[in-house]
Amino acid sequence: MLEQAGITNVNTQLMLNGVIAVLSFLGAVIGSTLVDKVGRRKMLFTASCLFVLWFSIVAALSATYSGTGNKAGSNAVSSSASTAFAPAR
Repeated sequence: MLEQAGITNVNTQLMLNGVIAVLSFLGAVIGSTLVDKVGRRKMLFTASCLFVLWFSIVAALSATYSGTGNKAGSNAVSSSASTAFAPAR
């Protein structure tokens, strides 16, 4: 996904994969502590709606900036993808 977004530097890809791992861990910890407080049904509904929203944003950014060589667009795609998919990993 990162190469598709125009990020071809191996060091940058490695750094972004590390950020994704940290975000995954934080999402898991926060999610597990909220289950008892909020409830599973509310969390499932909220998370599903937010996932659809973020997935739509990532798809739109990827379609817009894929293969253009636009550095800002590539950064937007990678940061949106990291934010959206890190907790789901």
